[in-house]
Amino acid sequence: MLEPELCEETGLMRYGTRIIRFPAKGKLLVSTDLHGNYEDYLQMRKHFEAAFQEHSGNVWMLFTGDLIHGPSYTEEQWPKHLGDFYTDHSENLLDDFINLKKHLGERLLTLLGNHEHSHVGGPRTHKFGRRPSEAKWFEKNAGAKKSKIYREFFRTLPLVALTPCGVVVSHGAPRLLSSRFETIANAEIETYSHLNARDMADVPVVGELLWCRSTGPLVVRRFLKAMEIDDLDHTIAIYGHDPVREGYERASREQLCYSTSYGLVNSNKVYLELDLEKHYESVDEFREGTEIRYLYPESR
Repeated sequence: MLEPELCEETGLMRYGTRIIRFPAKGKLLVSTDLHGNYEDYLQMRKHFEAAFQEHSGNVWMLFTGDLIHGPSYTEEQWPKHLGDFYTDHSENLLDDFINLKKHLGERLLTLLGNHEHSHVGGPRTHKFGRRPSEAKWFEKNAGAKKSKIYREFFRTLPLVALTPCGVVVSHGAPRLLSSRFETIANAEIETYSHLNARDMADVPVVGELLWCRSTGPLVVRRFLKAMEIDDLDHTIAIYGHDPVREGYERASREQLCYSTSYGLVNSNKVYLELDLEKHYESVDEFREGTEIRYLYPESR
């Protein structure tokens, strides 16, 4: 069995490079794809800071990836299906995240998203039509020195987060078909730049976790079973990647897809606040105002 590395200060564990495990205490705030929406990022910071004060610092904040790469439309060109207008400030967002992490350490975390992966060995994304790719465009604007810092940061990011409350977090829907815990914990991420997004969806581990938009309950149960280790009993998978216009969707008792930012109007954007000292048996136990929280509650 793979031996974890323990952070003595917080109790967080790391299995290899790609799996993290939270301790059974405190609250966990989980936010999905921001895609360069700096205003939404700052709003998540406010919720985290409020929870940090309320719970005497015993709080973590986790993003599910895709912090970067936003639309480049003007307000006049903005498509309605992208929700409320915003200007892409991916670089500012990422700079603030990295700087804040220097102070918060393991209290602030993000998973690898497919857009971060495009900078460190994943397929080059073309979501917003930037040429030759969003990764090239982003790095050209950031400059060589900062781009190197960003890539070094992306290489360290995990793919999966485990919790003692029964919830497992990934970027996309966990369509893992046969991979074992140890394979995921030590997954290689830097050998896929020659593939396109369609090919990537069938790549074991990295493709299955970063590119899948939906999956059936039997596959999710198999994934949750594969993630069991020591005394952890996993019952729920949560993820982002695919915008849910209404804010969240209970795809089955075992899975919740939800959206904190990208593709939504402000009044529908949600994040999760999980009690790490509880154990959730199904997503039906996630309540609005308790586990499911609105990013802008005043807009409801």
